[in-house]
Amino acid sequence: MPTGALKAFQRSLQTIANAEDRPLVFKNLYAGLRLEPIVAMFPDAIFIHVQRDRVENAISILEGRNAANGNFNTWWSVPPPGYEAWIGQPAADQVMAQIDLIEAQIDRDTRNLGLGDQMMKVNYRDICADPAAFLSRAQTFLNSRGVELSLVGDPPMRFERRRSNQLPKEIVDRLWALEQGTTNDV
Repeated sequence: MPTGALKAFQRSLQTIANAEDRPLVFKNLYAGLRLEPIVAMFPDAIFIHVQRDRVENAISILEGRNAANGNFNTWWSVPPPGYEAWIGQPAADQVMAQIDLIEAQIDRDTRNLGLGDQMMKVNYRDICADPAAFLSRAQTFLNSRGVELSLVGDPPMRFERRRSNQLPKEIVDRLWALEQGTTNDV
């Protein structure tokens, strides 16, 4: 991102935070691939990295592809560095690679930028199973970094995770084979 665009983005975010007179929180999947410029603009930025089961994540991406593009093969969502090598591969292979490339980029940036103390990792499954435990952990993490988080009301006991999908069986089978390393061509 050019320096001028970064500065304009920084001013915009700071204006929003100042108008509300509190820290700015946003959820943005693309931010995971832009940790370096975010940290350059906001060195004290704090991150909560939600990780999801690879197969559940892949199913969600493939359903998004189909909803957005009318097919499973046209790329959709975050294009991580190196995604071009996967164009033309089976859709299941593409999305599993997409997930792995994004996670690898986040891990690399976290390590290279020294963000270990500024990054809390949590599994989506754990959030759904016990939202109160997640909020307590997040509150402790944020409070220890100078961000006061007060909970308002009680969270639900749990969030139900989706158990079904709209994908053809052969795609789901391929995802599971890739996850388990039982394909002949991986």
